Amino acid sequence: MYRYLSLSIMGIFLFCSCVREEDSPIVSNPNNKTTETPSTKPSNPKEPKKPKHNRPLTGYEGYMMFSDAGYTQVPVNIPIGVQSLPHLWLVDRDGNWLGRDIYKELIDKDPDLEGCCESSLSVSSRYLALVLKYDFGHEGGRHASRAVLINRQTMELESSVRILQPEAWSNEWVKKAFTLSDGSAYLAFTNKHFYKLDPKTKQLSPLSGIPQYRFVKYAYAYEDRGIFTMQDDASVYMFKVGSSTAEKISIKYAHASVEGIANNDDYCLLKDKDGRYFLFSLSESRVLATFRTDVSIGRSFYYDEATQGLYFAGIGPSDAHQRSIYRIKIEESDKEQYYKGDLYYRIAGRTEADSRQGYFLSVSYSTSTNKIYVSWLDQGRSGPAVENRTKMVVLPLAPMNGVLPVKSEQTFEVRGTYNINSTFYLSPI
Repeated sequence: MYRYLSLSIMGIFLFCSCVREEDSPIVSNPNNKTTETPSTKPSNPKEPKKPKHNRPLTGYEGYMMFSDAGYTQVPVNIPIGVQSLPHLWLVDRDGNWLGRDIYKELIDKDPDLEGCCESSLSVSSRYLALVLKYDFGHEGGRHASRAVLINRQTMELESSVRILQPEAWSNEWVKKAFTLSDGSAYLAFTNKHFYKLDPKTKQLSPLSGIPQYRFVKYAYAYEDRGIFTMQDDASVYMFKVGSSTAEKISIKYAHASVEGIANNDDYCLLKDKDGRYFLFSLSESRVLATFRTDVSIGRSFYYDEATQGLYFAGIGPSDAHQRSIYRIKIEESDKEQYYKGDLYYRIAGRTEADSRQGYFLSVSYSTSTNKIYVSWLDQGRSGPAVENRTKMVVLPLAPMNGVLPVKSEQTFEVRGTYNINSTFYLSPI
């Protein structure tokens, strides 16, 4: 009897255990609730601003444009003529250097361009715009500059306007300028006068909202917005399409003054007298990041929105800094940050025979090829340079945790080119 009773108790125990094991997945446990986890913000929430286009690219979309400013003859201290003409070079979507100079083609349409130099380039979805500081095309008379609009789809000349300062008592060239997407050019003359050139009427009208009696230090535009920075002023002065009055934007943390030192698409880098850098977005009209670096930033940079990597040309005090490209990963923040630059690429060391390698060092990026382009003036031959020659290398875009420095994949040699001061990727419209 006890044996049967023991077997019955054991059977009941096993049955209860099985029931509990089968039912356990659906039994609620107040200490282990299965609630929906809120989505956490990714470490890099910022999405690239450039729209993704699935359609085939047309015209010159996806090309790279490299602008050589050209320079003047200055026998004593006053420019008297053109020493080197500007150039507008193209690289296609496959990364091929075409050897095609758009500026030379424009001269065939407007011979007056052969007497112009020291250009500044603005790029928008409609136009490529050049403002040439010096126009020596007409002998004698007053100093003149020139504004040129180029159709971005066809690379054909839209307009070419000779600019004379309106005041009869004044005789100055345009010092700094930018052009917005509607074709209007905003001009700062060397004697602190500011004007807007209307693309339809070809007339100049004065600008307001800018401090008087201060020299302009920097000018840059992207699409429908452009800015000036002024001497001894810690603000930027922004103009939008259709406006003739500047919007003053104060730069937080800036000491004494800010000056633009480099630009890339929607972004420009400002620097104050204490060595702080400010990454400024024109489309957002604000500073995205304030920081210092252990390596001084030179005249050119590229900012990768997806990885927040900032690639820049170094500058002094050492010889090595002047021929090096560095990279930092920045944090978009209201607080001031400090970053140590990682060496990304360096031009081969200088010797007695190549003591002038690395001048006019510039860095840019092509979305079409996913490559970085680095250019510099190459006068690395003993004795006087026979001609201007620029070298350009193509670099891979290394991951943020990749091995550095990188090695060049391709080299171009551009003869007759002195100073590639602006580079733009012609993004899809």
